[in-house]
Amino acid sequence: MILKSIHLYVSGRVQGVGFRYSTLRAAQSIQIVGWVRNTVDGKVEIEAQAEEASLNAFIKWCHQGPASSKVDAVEVISQGTIQEITFNKFEIR
Repeated sequence: MILKSIHLYVSGRVQGVGFRYSTLRAAQSIQIVGWVRNTVDGKVEIEAQAEEASLNAFIKWCHQGPASSKVDAVEVISQGTIQEITFNKFEIR
């Protein structure tokens, strides 16, 4: 089992449309842990940890987001293999 960690930003119409709550539900449904928050410049920032296949599915979901959003870009800032999961759950910050 390969564990990975990612840090990414999602831009577009992603604030005020339920993006963080939908991200929480999506993450929980595929066993992702970490956090999501709005940024002052109108983006959504996410840090997530899980098995590689789950994270790949999660990144794919981030490119679409909920129906109420319009994702223009997903920018992966960092991505790497980790030895162990450091978060207990996925949360909105």
